[in-house]
Amino acid sequence: MKRSSKNRRATAGKPWVTGKTTRRRPKRRQALRFDEVTGKRVEFIEMGTDAHFPCVEIAFDDKTALVVVMNTRLSMEPTYSDWKTGNQRLLRQWPAVDCQ
Repeated sequence: MKRSSKNRRATAGKPWVTGKTTRRRPKRRQALRFDEVTGKRVEFIEMGTDAHFPCVEIAFDDKTALVVVMNTRLSMEPTYSDWKTGNQRLLRQWPAVDCQ
């Protein structure tokens, strides 16, 4: 049975429980369009790799710029293992979780 898009939007980001593990429903991905830069000529593109300000700057001929600052995200992949024999024996693995 297919869920309606209205139901998907209503539950996005709300928690659900599977066993003893509570997870949040992932929000739908969105695309951003920057109409302000349509038709402009690019002068240069620069990528900043400074740990405190990672970004991509797109500079235009008219002395304007679009700067995209990147925030790092932590992703965790929890597992439960038995090491009694000295070798890992995987008992349970959960889906990856993106921390915000």
